[in-house]
Amino acid sequence: MDKRARVYEDFQPTMEWKKEAESDVLHVRLPGFKKDHIRVQLAGSKTLTISGEHPLRDNRWIRFQKEFNLAENCRTRGIQARFAAEVLTIVMPKTVAPAHPEPEVEPKPDIQADDKGMKENGRLIDANNVGQKASEKKEEEKGDDKFVDARKASDEEKEEEQEKEAINGEARTLDGATENVITGAGGRVMGLCESRILNMVAAVMAVMAFVVYLISKLGSSGKPEAEN
Repeated sequence: MDKRARVYEDFQPTMEWKKEAESDVLHVRLPGFKKDHIRVQLAGSKTLTISGEHPLRDNRWIRFQKEFNLAENCRTRGIQARFAAEVLTIVMPKTVAPAHPEPEVEPKPDIQADDKGMKENGRLIDANNVGQKASEKKEEEKGDDKFVDARKASDEEKEEEQEKEAINGEARTLDGATENVITGAGGRVMGLCESRILNMVAAVMAVMAFVVYLISKLGSSGKPEAEN
């Protein structure tokens, strides 16, 4: 066993920091080192120490040691270290406070008029489309008015039909009375005609009876009296 004292040579490794929102990452290049040659220690709560040594030849050794102050928002319990391909990677996570989003203020539309139409936030709005929308809105209002007018017209038609039915009922009543009057008058006329005919027949028969009487009277007066 070699009992001679070791001779150390200090080594300055190449380091590369990578700052991220959720963590700080440190890459340390250690050529010739193995995992067993390296130590990662947390001194206190805000200091990180990495160190290592390995033999060269004879009694010569190479070594390094680095200390880093951790960030104020570093979560020390979440620190992770790994060694691969002669590169030591240390991940130091941070405590990220939740961001309070500011309320969004909707910008007011910037409407400008030109020859072809209007511009809203730089976008051309066709004036014809605007007029068409206004016309459609007026048509809808007119449609509502027409619906109300139709209901009024329907009610008025119902009232007119009821009035016509009442008038027709009165007319039918009047027509019935007229028929009765005409029938009664016809009966009286027919009665008068029959009476006149009977009187005429009686007169003719009286004249005929008178004529027969005269004829018989004249016949009896013209015969010669029988000789005694």
